[in-house]
Amino acid sequence: MNDVQIINAIQNGGIEEHKAMCYLIKNKAYKAKAENAFRRARQLRLVSGDDIFQEAIIEFICKLKNKSFHVDTKLIHYFGGICNNLCLVHLRKENKEDKFSKFDFDLDIIDDEHTPFKITLRNELKDALREAIASIDEKCQQLLRLWMLNYSSDEIVKATGISNNDVVRNTIKRCKQKLRKKLEQNKVLTMKLKDLRWI
Repeated sequence: MNDVQIINAIQNGGIEEHKAMCYLIKNKAYKAKAENAFRRARQLRLVSGDDIFQEAIIEFICKLKNKSFHVDTKLIHYFGGICNNLCLVHLRKENKEDKFSKFDFDLDIIDDEHTPFKITLRNELKDALREAIASIDEKCQQLLRLWMLNYSSDEIVKATGISNNDVVRNTIKRCKQKLRKKLEQNKVLTMKLKDLRWI
């Protein structure tokens, strides 16, 4: 895909956006930009090159979605700039956390969304959610993945061959109920996921 095709696909949304995202995630040149930025920021301890890459992809796609998006350079160089900025942001956060570690934590610091504790908790919850999704049937897995990628009912009908929108909506509802039952086996996890509005 060239730059114009990537921008158009992201801005069009749906299946085209999904294909463009897959292309970006699998593209070694884009991944190398994130790894180079991470290597240059040698002092980073709490994030990896993969973390920088994933965050950069999300920010990159959000910026491309803006219909007034314009850039005078190649997209890959623009992406590299996002990676560099993310590394700087993480370095600043880690430096602040080092300063805080010399003092007693107060509740405001612990409640901050970007503390290592919250990041670790979110990662654990994501892993548990992935396991729960993997434990339900393949049809539900496919539907929930498409639903989480913001596919419309029409797009899900086309992608899966389900007969119509009503069947899609009802099936997704049943699949979400199955997933809830799996998650409810772990009471603490369920409470946390509800707090984060993931279920």
